[in-house]
Amino acid sequence: MKKTISLIFGIYLLTFSALAEENFSYAQLEDLIKSSQVHSIDELLPLLPLDFRKSYSLMYESRSLQGGDTYPEYPRVILSSNNGRLIITFTKGPDMGPAQIGSDNIESVEFDDNTKRFVFREIAFGPNLDPMNPPPEKNPKICLACHGTSPRPNWQVYNMWPGAYGSMSRLGCDTMKVNSSEWQNYKKYLSQSSRQGRYAFLAQPISTGKCPDGTTDELTFTNGKTTEPNALLNDVFNKLNFLHLSDIIKNSASYANFKYMIKGLGKAECESVGIEGYFPDGYAARNGFLNYGQWWEKIVAAQRILFADSLKTFNLNNSASTDNLSHRPVNFLDPADDDGFSDWITTLPYAVTMRVLADRMNLDMRHWSTDFGKSESYGFTGSTTGPNQFFSSIEGDPEIDSLDCFQLLCKSRNAFGDSPDFCKKDVLHK
Repeated sequence: MKKTISLIFGIYLLTFSALAEENFSYAQLEDLIKSSQVHSIDELLPLLPLDFRKSYSLMYESRSLQGGDTYPEYPRVILSSNNGRLIITFTKGPDMGPAQIGSDNIESVEFDDNTKRFVFREIAFGPNLDPMNPPPEKNPKICLACHGTSPRPNWQVYNMWPGAYGSMSRLGCDTMKVNSSEWQNYKKYLSQSSRQGRYAFLAQPISTGKCPDGTTDELTFTNGKTTEPNALLNDVFNKLNFLHLSDIIKNSASYANFKYMIKGLGKAECESVGIEGYFPDGYAARNGFLNYGQWWEKIVAAQRILFADSLKTFNLNNSASTDNLSHRPVNFLDPADDDGFSDWITTLPYAVTMRVLADRMNLDMRHWSTDFGKSESYGFTGSTTGPNQFFSSIEGDPEIDSLDCFQLLCKSRNAFGDSPDFCKKDVLHK
């Protein structure tokens, strides 16, 4: 039998949520579960800050552990704090159709700012269970199997989200084609499931007109606060993943030799010096590495495979059109798609530079991107559009902060075996 939440506690929550909504954390979630003696997801949801319950994506198909309990009419819910540092996911209640073991469990992802790592947990609820005793295990093996040994969220890169309502993102809207199976299932969810069981605790979708381009044959998916939930989730995942990756690089065994290069790559005024410039001439070939151009071709080829696979999953017949750019997926590799191609070309140097660096630092990069590790595309999307914006986030050493581009170039080449005469010779020709 569900507990009755006291009016006093409800008033407290209204006051508390205004302060905590944006930065609602795992520690606060844990305290809430303990202090309110919560034993089910249905008891927990109304206690969560309203803003947290407004920010959600809905998966009608899922590759997660909760995939077996995910249906078009009963989607998997992904709730996110505004800063992305807490994600919780859940599925329908066991009373809504067939249920698998664990249907009353929550999966959570916390980003720890101290360690710059994602922490995965499964919180098990039940009438005879204390969900916090013992404390949920951090990064259990069952999570690492899908999310990698240094785990990160799995989320497809821009602009297709197969399995999510609003699976096409363009022009500030997550949309679905009218009369597609996705659209039909979403309309059924809105008219039936959205006001039943634990889905009723989610903030109702905001009303919206047409997407900004004025099309009439697409429906925009909204949550309680935005017209592009999936694109914004992609953005917060990537911003946090950049912090995660920068920490991996800074703490790697080979960082000392690479610190001058990384510092240079992070300075906008040094942007004309590509990553190969920080190595002695012919370094890649002599040491058995692919060079920048070879990695470029390899990543483009892998992106073609990933793009084709996404289109197949996405169901092109239902969701794409040839007469209006905004109706179809971005084709990053087709110059005729001016928007998509220019976006991809802008971000590709970042992905290639990251791959060259990881290769030469002997770092395993298979789980660096959030794109399910399905290919070697290493698709990094989000707010970072160039190498210097990422590398500038890696904290440098005070002793090299004052070095200019030329000094960083010289010291980097010297660190990899170039003769000191290179710098002397080039100084004379400056």
